[in-house]
Formats: sequence, C-alpha cells, structure tokens
Amino acid sequence: MFDKNEFVESVIKRGRSLDQIVKEAREKIHQIESRPIRAAGSSDHVHFLGSVEFFLHSRKIPAVLSADNFQLLYHLAQHLVDRSDLEPDILELFGE
Repeated sequence: MFDKNEFVESVIKRGRSLDQIVKEAREKIHQIESRPIRAAGSSDHVHFLGSVEFFLHSRKIPAVLSADNFQLLYHLAQHLVDRSDLEPDILELFGE
C-alpha cells in the first residue's frame, strides 16, 4: 500500500531539499514502474509523485489534484519555504 502523506511527512522530517525531494520522487516512480506486477494504488501513487515533481519544477499546481493532495503540496511548499528553497510567494498558489 502506498501512502502519499507518509512520503511528504518523511521528506519533511528528514529535512530534504527541493532537489533531494525531486530525486526521491523520481526514484520511487522508477521503483514502482519497474515492478512486473504492480500493487493496488500504485498508479495513483505514481501520479501523485509526478504531480510533486511537476509542482517543484514548474511552481504551478497540477490541474487535476484532489483536495487532500493539494494540502500535501501545501505542506511540502511550506517546508521548502522554511528551508529557503522556495520563495514565500509560492504560498500564494494556496491562498496564503
């Protein structure tokens, strides 16, 4: 089972930088996609990790994002602002 919240909490807890988060997301996508048999929910997890990567590169909210995933991106953005990896104005995308 894949847990998006766990991924976000883990990278925040470990103090990961923007580049480290992108690298970790890519690695997890590769791990999931390289399995011959994929677990239930893996496609959704790959989509979420791809959304994380898109957001961090483009500084835009992915068009199709659930409210829960939107909140996870907010927490990730706040972490990266606190680290000075992102400018505080990124939080305006979330209504801040």
